[in-house]
Amino acid sequence: MPPQKSPLEHLVTRYRKPLLGFFVRRVQDQSEAEEMTQEVFYRLAKRPDILSDNRIEGYIFEIAANLVRDRARRERTRNPLNQIPIEDIEVASDEPSVERTLEGRRRLRVLLDALSELSPKCRSIFLLHRYRGMPHTEIAARFGISVSAVEKHMSRALLHLKSAMREHGDD
Repeated sequence: MPPQKSPLEHLVTRYRKPLLGFFVRRVQDQSEAEEMTQEVFYRLAKRPDILSDNRIEGYIFEIAANLVRDRARRERTRNPLNQIPIEDIEVASDEPSVERTLEGRRRLRVLLDALSELSPKCRSIFLLHRYRGMPHTEIAARFGISVSAVEKHMSRALLHLKSAMREHGDD
């Protein structure tokens, strides 16, 4: 005579397939559905006092529904598709990148060197107009020269600076 089944073994025999179907429909992953089915029976095994209750079916599917809810909650908070690795996060900054800073310093050095190559008068005219915003007429009056002469100094300075930048790989 075969050994008699325990109340839990009876429940496993009776509810394993329906539980598995319940989980497969909700999680759409066979292996996870198997694990969740096992979890239901594990929780029942921890409560031997209720295994013979005539309302056990409702209790079994209440455990199953709770497992599905718990899984959904975990997925919402831990879903790797919703997370970005910290290495991929670009922190917004008003600061230029190191490369851009170094490139800017290099270009400034080229411009300053080129400015130092200009005659003092040409350099002063260029700086007064470009960096102080002084109009050509005021510069002409300040130096006692014609507006046309100021324009020639500006052209000479701009051509020289442009040429220096080209020599160093800048357009």
